[in-house]
Amino acid sequence: MTKDSLPSDIYLHFIVETLAFLRETSVLHLLSGCVCITFLSFCTWAFYRLKLHPLAPIPGPPHWILSRLPFVWALYRGRYVTRITELHEKYGPVVRTAANEVSFTNEQAWTSLYAPRKDAAKSPFWYAPRQNNGSYGIFTAPSGITHGRFRRAFSPAFTQKSMRELEPMILHHIDILISQLQKEASKDIPLDIVPWFEYMAFDIVGELSFSKSFHTLTSNENHHLVVALRKVMTFFTQAVVPRVLGLELFWQFIVSKVSRQKRAAYNKSLNDFTHERLNSGAPPGRKYSDLMTYFSLARADGRGLTATETENAIGDIMIAGSETVATTLTSIVYHLVRNTDAHRVLTSEVRGAFKDGNDITIQAVTNMEYLNAVINEAMRLCPSLPMVLPRMVNEPGIEVCGYWLPAGTLVNFAQLPAYISPTNFARPNDFIPERWLPDSTLTPHNIKIFNPFSLGPRDCVGQAFGLAEIRLALTKLIFYFSFGRVVDAKDSEDYKWNDQKAFFVWEKEPFFVRVVGDLRGLRD
Repeated sequence: MTKDSLPSDIYLHFIVETLAFLRETSVLHLLSGCVCITFLSFCTWAFYRLKLHPLAPIPGPPHWILSRLPFVWALYRGRYVTRITELHEKYGPVVRTAANEVSFTNEQAWTSLYAPRKDAAKSPFWYAPRQNNGSYGIFTAPSGITHGRFRRAFSPAFTQKSMRELEPMILHHIDILISQLQKEASKDIPLDIVPWFEYMAFDIVGELSFSKSFHTLTSNENHHLVVALRKVMTFFTQAVVPRVLGLELFWQFIVSKVSRQKRAAYNKSLNDFTHERLNSGAPPGRKYSDLMTYFSLARADGRGLTATETENAIGDIMIAGSETVATTLTSIVYHLVRNTDAHRVLTSEVRGAFKDGNDITIQAVTNMEYLNAVINEAMRLCPSLPMVLPRMVNEPGIEVCGYWLPAGTLVNFAQLPAYISPTNFARPNDFIPERWLPDSTLTPHNIKIFNPFSLGPRDCVGQAFGLAEIRLALTKLIFYFSFGRVVDAKDSEDYKWNDQKAFFVWEKEPFFVRVVGDLRGLRD
C-alpha cells in the first residue's frame, strides 16, 4: 500500500463501517436521533437569540424574537399597528420585536434615529425599487443623493409663494365639497363622510400634480381610482412579507392575478396622466405652477428625475396628498361627534372669527388656537400614517435609550403607541384639544415627541400644503355645518378608530354622520 492510496482506503473503510451501522440500526432509532439533534440545535439557537444575542437585554415577546411569522401574520392582516401597540403597553417604551429589530416610543429614539445624522438609513426590507419599473420614489429612495434629488424636485411646489398661488385652487375644491354636502344634508339621512373627504383630497392633489382635477366630487367617472388607491396601499404593505421571508421570487405567484391587474391598471392611469401632462405642457391661463412644471424645469437643467422616477413621484404624492388629508378630516369628525363640548367650542371659535365663508383664507386660519388644537389632538390619536417608519443602523452601531444597537439592527419609532402612552401624555386615550392650548396644565404633555409628519431630512416635504388644506376644509365645514352621531354598531362606545385595519395608511371603514346646515350657515 502506497502513501497516496492511504486516504482512499480510510474513506472506503469509513463508508463500509457507516453502511454496516445503518443496517444494524432501526429506522425508528435514526428518526429519534435526528429529532434529538434537531431539538438540541433549536434549543441552542433559541437560547442564543433570547439570552446571548447583543439585543437580548431588550424586553420583547419570545415568539416574535424566535420567528418572523407573528410579524408577517399581523402585517398581512392589517393588524400590525394593533399588535405593536399591545406590545408596547406590555413591555414598555423599548421593545424587541424580532431577533434584530427594536421598536421605540420615546423622544430620544426620534432624535437619535431620524434627525439629520448618519447613524441609520432606510431599511431595505421596507423600501425597495418599484417592481413595475425598477426605479425609486420619494418614499423608497435611499438616504443621500437619490433622496436629495426627489426632495429638490418637490420643494419648489411648497414654498410660501407657491402656497399663495395654490390657495384659490384649494378653496375652489373645498367649496365644491361644501356644495355637495349641502345637497346631501337636505336629504336628512345619515351620510358616509369618508368618501367625500377622499374625493376632495384626490381632486386637489390631481390639480397640484397635473393642473387637472379628477372631478371625483362631481362625477363618478374616476371613483375607481380612489378605490384603487386604497388597494395599492394594501399591496405596498403586504409586499414587505416576501422580502422578510426571502420569497421575493415567488411573490408574483402568491399575489392574486386580480390584485396584480388592479395595481397595474392604477399605475397605468397615473402614468397616462403624467405623460399627457409632460407632452402637452402647462394649460393656458393657469395661475399656479403644478408639480409637473417643477419636474420639467429640473429635468431641463439635467438635475431632475428620470421618466420612471417622475411616474413614481406622482404616485407617491397621490398617496401622501390624498389619503393623509382624508384620514385626518375623518378622524376629526369622528371625535367631534363623540365630544360635543369640543364641537361647540370649535364652532364658536370659527363662527366668531368669520362673518362670511369667503373670508376664510390660509392666513386667517393659520393661528386659530382651538382649530389647531383639534387638528393636533386628532393627529395624536389617529396619526394618518400609523405604520412604522423603519431604519437600519449603520456601522459601527449606536446607543439608544441605554441599549447598544449593533450595525444591521432594524429600528423604528411607533407613532401611535407613543402618542397614546401615559408616559408621554396625560389621559392619553381621551380626546382633549385643550391640552394643546398655551394655558393647559395637563401633564405629562411631551410635545417634543409629537411629529406626525416625521422628523429630520425625510420629513413630509408637503406638510405645509397638507396642513393648509386641512385647516381650510375644517374651518369651512364647521362654518357651514354641524355634525351629529348616528348610533349604530360602528358608533357604539365600544368601537374605536384603532379597531380598523392599517396597511401603511388606515383602511377606513364607512363612517355615517348626520350633517345639518345650509349655505346661510348656522351662526348664532
